[in-house]
Amino acid sequence: MEYAKVAINLPAKNIFRQFTYHVPQALDFLGQGWRVVVPFGQQLLEGFIVEEDRSPDLSRELKDIADVVGTEPWFDSEMLATAYWLSQYYLCTLAEALRLFIPGRKSLAAVGKYVPVPEVAGLTPEEQELYDFLTLKGPQSRRAIRNLSGGETALKGLIAQKAVVLSYDVKYKLREKTERTFTATPEGLAARENGEVRGKSQLAALDFLLSGNTASAGELEGKGISSAVLRNLVQKGWLLEGRRRVLRDSYQGLEARKETLELTEEQQAAIQAVDRARENRDPRTFLLQGITGSGKTEVYLRLTDRALRAGQQVMVLVPEIALTGQIVKRFKAWFGAGVAVAHSRLSPSERGDVWSRMRSGQARVLIGVRSAVFCPFADLGLILMDEEHEGTYKQEERPSYHARLVAQYRAHYRKVPVVLGSATPDLESYYLAEQGVYTRLRLTHRAKTGSHLPQVSIVDMREELRQGNRTVLSEALRRKLEDVVKNGEQAIVLLNRRGFSTFVLCRDCGESLSCPNCAVSLVYHAREQLMECHYCGHTEPVPTKCPYCGSPRIRFFGTGTEKAEREIRDLCPGVRPLRMDQDSTSGKFAHEQILQAFRRGDYNVLLGTQMVAKGHDIPNVTLVGVLSADSQLNLPDFRSGERCFALLTQAAGRAGRGEKPGQVIFQAYDAENPILQMAARQDYEGFAERELAQRKELGYPPFTRMLKVTVHHKREEEALATAQKLVNALEAWQLETGHPLEILGPFPAIVAKVNQIYRINVLLKSPRMKPVKDWLRQSEYRNMANVYFDVDPMSVV
Repeated sequence: MEYAKVAINLPAKNIFRQFTYHVPQALDFLGQGWRVVVPFGQQLLEGFIVEEDRSPDLSRELKDIADVVGTEPWFDSEMLATAYWLSQYYLCTLAEALRLFIPGRKSLAAVGKYVPVPEVAGLTPEEQELYDFLTLKGPQSRRAIRNLSGGETALKGLIAQKAVVLSYDVKYKLREKTERTFTATPEGLAARENGEVRGKSQLAALDFLLSGNTASAGELEGKGISSAVLRNLVQKGWLLEGRRRVLRDSYQGLEARKETLELTEEQQAAIQAVDRARENRDPRTFLLQGITGSGKTEVYLRLTDRALRAGQQVMVLVPEIALTGQIVKRFKAWFGAGVAVAHSRLSPSERGDVWSRMRSGQARVLIGVRSAVFCPFADLGLILMDEEHEGTYKQEERPSYHARLVAQYRAHYRKVPVVLGSATPDLESYYLAEQGVYTRLRLTHRAKTGSHLPQVSIVDMREELRQGNRTVLSEALRRKLEDVVKNGEQAIVLLNRRGFSTFVLCRDCGESLSCPNCAVSLVYHAREQLMECHYCGHTEPVPTKCPYCGSPRIRFFGTGTEKAEREIRDLCPGVRPLRMDQDSTSGKFAHEQILQAFRRGDYNVLLGTQMVAKGHDIPNVTLVGVLSADSQLNLPDFRSGERCFALLTQAAGRAGRGEKPGQVIFQAYDAENPILQMAARQDYEGFAERELAQRKELGYPPFTRMLKVTVHHKREEEALATAQKLVNALEAWQLETGHPLEILGPFPAIVAKVNQIYRINVLLKSPRMKPVKDWLRQSEYRNMANVYFDVDPMSVV
């Protein structure tokens, strides 16, 4: 390869083209898929070779590739094909798509520094002063030179006279962990045979290493051989010291007892159907629809076991970090060190080790959240996606991909099956199963003998209020919590709002205290005694007087998990609550530590946001309480009912998973709402039928496709003007082509301003979105840095 087309690793959304670089002779081994270092403008950046340029434009001088990253191509043909598909489907640049395959999305950082050239004459006094400074202090960056008096002007003069050259200091972000190793040399063998070796430790070291082993310093120290002994043997030439890479396993110490449960007939049928598809290299999608507690994880384990016995690897996707610990334990119990785990709390270097373990085949099972779908595999044989209905599988920032679609694309490329598991499938998945596009597998009974779905009741909080109860707990839930304490059982309480008070209000003028950067109220956090914005992170103390009218009558309203924790403790003597929300789970293993403490019985009530409602299997939990069951129904979004139903069903499913029966209490102000009633009955089919009928009538997915365009700008009127211009252009195109397209907007996002940036939406609906995408791809809006495309949005607001 003499010339290469390189995608520049920049987060910029408007660099759609690739750039041609000359491949110097020293790097003539380069080919498609390599990561390289290239000069780009005044910077040195990472780039990805996407293909050879067989007909480069030689009318101008082409720059050389400066360096190479790694010792082998990073992107294989599957990764490149997936990236090309992503860029087309989600209207992003190829570089944006390729970045997803790199842990941390960036492998290097390069800082340009100016180096003085020896023996330069004819400089002005200012230039000479800077030249002498660089000679004395060493190379400096442009930013450092700008801070010097007259530095920028003097630097321009030195550059013009070629008195300095720009050199780059490249630092690689993905740092490999290494360890010292020792190998016996021929001289060591001779010394052992000639009886020259003295001392038990020296003899032990040589005897162990002469048996053909290369061992680490840690291994040898474990045999009682000290660093001093090893150093002495190296100095004598009897041992050779080296280094080797260590692939970190952040879950290495996690231990669990293997449980083998007796399979139900439904589980056996599901396993046979999927395994038959894997053996036949049939890339079909299975929808494993099973009620809570029906043994979906057991099906995953058996399918994984069969794939591993066939020499293949398995990808297991979970929707959020809170679920990784429990499923990792079960998989580790079955498959030991062959299980690798990837999530956002790991450092980029740790995730890089996970990528290497999977690529090399050292690990056979990958368990990870959304981003794990981009991991390389040596021999992928099966993809499992647990809780496939969860919205966290869709990335909000660019490129706004959905892990389910990416998994299905990779499955078709590899010719392997995909299993989507859920008690409450995404309605679009359910519809595709109804249409025969997906193959449905059902689990209709709980897997454990004697375990049944819990009894669910709905408490009308309006009646509680009429009875004078203004606390966070209804009388029914309070009594049930007292019973839990008395019987030595446990409960889970869900409140999907973190913080202490959800807003702070002046009682005189009625103004709520808002974030200065965002169009939202500040949330009060009692532990820090601060008000915080949950969008931009801005914090400030609670004022003693209203900033609008000067009144001292500042009051806290609304209830978050912090306040609920305090009230539950006060209302129910003997309750030991443990809170689990975003504020209490910032550490790498915080989720698992909290759940372990709860499983051990250190606490008898687990209180938290939606992360407490999903996937946890704790036999001693006999009660689940949902404090505000209807809160999500008030959101102006077509998926709000689906989200509410799924969350309530999942939460209810945590109760009664052991031998004791479970009870669930939904607290709501709209107690007669049909969605709450169906969730209480666990009637997914009834809910799906009702919801799909409404979506068909209103023209929402799965009966149409959607694309949301969001315009960002510091000035609201500019954002509106750009959005309106887009609407006008789309209407003209529609008139010209006759393409079926519904255009809604422009309208402000539900949070109209975030971090001083206004957000205006335009929603597009069409049964065929590809022509619309093609038009957008050719339009001026594709190159606008402040216009964002969200294909198949999870929310329309």
